[in-house]
Amino acid sequence: MLKNTVLSSIIFLSSSSVVFAESTHSYVGGGIGVSGYNQVGGLYGASANVFAGKGQLLGEKENFYLGGEIGANVGIRPKSAGVSASIIPGVMLTKSTMIYSRIGLASDYYPKSNITFGTEVGVGLQTNITKHWDARVEYTSFSTKSSQAGVGLVYKFD
Repeated sequence: MLKNTVLSSIIFLSSSSVVFAESTHSYVGGGIGVSGYNQVGGLYGASANVFAGKGQLLGEKENFYLGGEIGANVGIRPKSAGVSASIIPGVMLTKSTMIYSRIGLASDYYPKSNITFGTEVGVGLQTNITKHWDARVEYTSFSTKSSQAGVGLVYKFD
């Protein structure tokens, strides 16, 4: 049920001209951080991720945000790889800073185990640096017993 809801929402968000009117923005980005996998003794190491998404400010005062994002990550220690698809609702704290949450589906692969599928939840803070660039900090936990915390840069297209 959750899988169908998330996938349907992402498809709707990426194709709807009603939801994404004038203040729509597409974006790409990447980040670095630390990641861990609890089933191998809680080892933590470096991770890198890339992502792409689309979002819009909503509401009369444009103080709410709704977006969809897909991403991929690689962990260096322990070695891992994963992909995800998320819905990102947020609230503008100021005109240039947003707090957001993340809910979605993810898969992880660790060489010493099978591919695992599950959900992801997270929280983050994103702030505008220039017209096209944002910085973000985020923590995401996965039902596959892994987690990731990191920083990233976001490039917004016009």
